[in-house]
Amino acid sequence: MSDFVAYEPSARSVISQGAVGIRAAKPDDVRGLAAVMSSRGGTVEEHLDAAGQLIERLPVLLMAEKDGVAVGWCGIQAVLRVTADSVPGEPVLSVINARNPASIDLHTGLGFVEVARAATFAGIAFTGGEGVLLSVSDPS
Repeated sequence: MSDFVAYEPSARSVISQGAVGIRAAKPDDVRGLAAVMSSRGGTVEEHLDAAGQLIERLPVLLMAEKDGVAVGWCGIQAVLRVTADSVPGEPVLSVINARNPASIDLHTGLGFVEVARAATFAGIAFTGGEGVLLSVSDPS
């Protein structure tokens, strides 16, 4: 079973007016994610299991919502690829708090390596006094 909806090139997105918020997915987003997935085919009920598995297994799953309704999603790997593609040949940098081992593990799991530690990076001061600068050259 695939984690993704079947590819249907004829299906098209709709441009929405107004603000769309982006946030990390939560366990109770399963139905909203399934609804977004069903926009490419199938029913919400047919996508509930796959939506739950995505939320459970992906280290970071971003949800887009408008007026409290889920309208899109993507995994952090997609965000990294888009970021890397916008500046070909340049590394993607990330600055995180050294006291956040979950974020450090997430980043290293995505191929980031530690470059430096300091009290501040780019004007960002860290709770606990230490931040970590990480870099990845090819986030694919």
